[in-house]
Amino acid sequence: MRVAQLSDRDTISGQIDRLEMDVRQVAATEAKARLAELLREVEYGEIVAITRHGRTVAHLTPPPDHERETRQAAVARFRAWRERRRPVGMTTDEILDLVREGRRF
Repeated sequence: MRVAQLSDRDTISGQIDRLEMDVRQVAATEAKARLAELLREVEYGEIVAITRHGRTVAHLTPPPDHERETRQAAVARFRAWRERRRPVGMTTDEILDLVREGRRF
């Protein structure tokens, strides 16, 4: 089980504030009885507010998308590598013609 860190909570709070109209409210007793169903909805991106006596006491939210951050970092590294590369001195079409001929450029 992963415990939300402060930065995650800031992200989650901002996410909830922006989507307050889309948050489904469920009483704590109902949430207890239907937890598996609520988790399935959260897995698909829904946010569920759990209430006790009409007051929100918790939110079920999907975890932050760390895979997206990893992909973005990989793209940034590739772009930086591409900028550092020495130019070949040929166009893409010339390189493709050489490859088709069986040569390495």
